Amino acid sequence: MEGQSTRNFFMILSVFLGIITLSACSEQENVNEASDISSISDVRRIQNLEEAVSYSDLVVIGTVDKVHPATKRNMNADKSDPFYAVYTNLDIKVDNIILGNITQRPQNMFTMKQAGGVYDGIEYATYEPILEEGKTYLFFLATFDKYGLPEEPYTLVGTDEIVVPVEEGIVKFNPSLYLTNRLETKQIKDKNSTDHNVAINLDDVIPEIIKINEYLPEPKYDIDNYLPDPVDTDVDLNSLK
Repeated sequence: MEGQSTRNFFMILSVFLGIITLSACSEQENVNEASDISSISDVRRIQNLEEAVSYSDLVVIGTVDKVHPATKRNMNADKSDPFYAVYTNLDIKVDNIILGNITQRPQNMFTMKQAGGVYDGIEYATYEPILEEGKTYLFFLATFDKYGLPEEPYTLVGTDEIVVPVEEGIVKFNPSLYLTNRLETKQIKDKNSTDHNVAINLDDVIPEIIKINEYLPEPKYDIDNYLPDPVDTDVDLNSLK
């Protein structure tokens, strides 16, 4: 009974730490065609910039230094009863810390993880696109010191709406993320952009994030704020031991 409780705890923790759990049937089938990945629609999303700041322990500008191959990981403390999940680690070089502190070493770099990725030739669904090597982003991150897991890679606090590229001093917000009234008036026309993101100068965004942080209450940490329910796929990762 105690072993089952431990397993349940780490199964929940694995979801909380931003890792997709996988379920069902055949090792041979190729899971997650494009339609499967895009069908993730019932997830909890960050609605606005205030939520993004409130749920974040760390907000930084950083550049993706390296995207590691996806791996499967045993999340269960009871190694005789393994519980696996697929995730992708990324090394991020810090350009500017806006809020919070980096506790990983060295402090001008940190490791973060994203759920899913391509593992053993199979593509596992992600809740946001895997970030691109060499590109710079505005990161809204959860860290895990408060849970006694300081070495656990950081994770984004939301899904695809929280992926915010930064190019040549211009921040490109997903249009589904509602901004503050002040930032709405700061939108610019980005001549180099062919997408539909909301472009704002970084020099306007940073002070607004700091201002939001000053008036928001302390965040309420909730497992559902970090990642939605696991996504069903056609492969049982735990059959691949």
